[in-house]
Amino acid sequence: MKAVALDRMQFQACSKWVHPSHGKILPITFTIPFFFAMTAGQNYEGVEQALSTPGKYSFKLRAIGAYLAAPGPLVRFQWPNGRYLSNLPIPVFSYIGTGKRGRLIDPPIKMEDSDVIRMDIDNSSGGTQQLAIFFEGVVLVPFEASF
Repeated sequence: MKAVALDRMQFQACSKWVHPSHGKILPITFTIPFFFAMTAGQNYEGVEQALSTPGKYSFKLRAIGAYLAAPGPLVRFQWPNGRYLSNLPIPVFSYIGTGKRGRLIDPPIKMEDSDVIRMDIDNSSGGTQQLAIFFEGVVLVPFEASF
């Protein structure tokens, strides 16, 4: 019995230890901006925002922020998994803030680099303006210490 245990210890001592791949994740704050010029009285269906994270890492969406000069457009967000933020389009001016007042996503949504967020934008009651939406969260970078 002791000989078997001794053999295992010798084998472990001879082999090189390898850090488990993606054992620790380093979350880095990141914002994906979306800018869209809207014409007065128009509807836009299926507008897409690709994630395009640096280094092609995963992204965890935690909040949505928006900047809009005047009320008007309604937006319905569809996440890559097929679910919607809301079944009905929401008024961007009233319900989505910017920065600390942004709309929190709970639970956060994990997305891969190839994923796309789809939006239906209804500007039928608004004028010509620029819509800026900020998808706020963290990029999940695998952390591997070198020894």
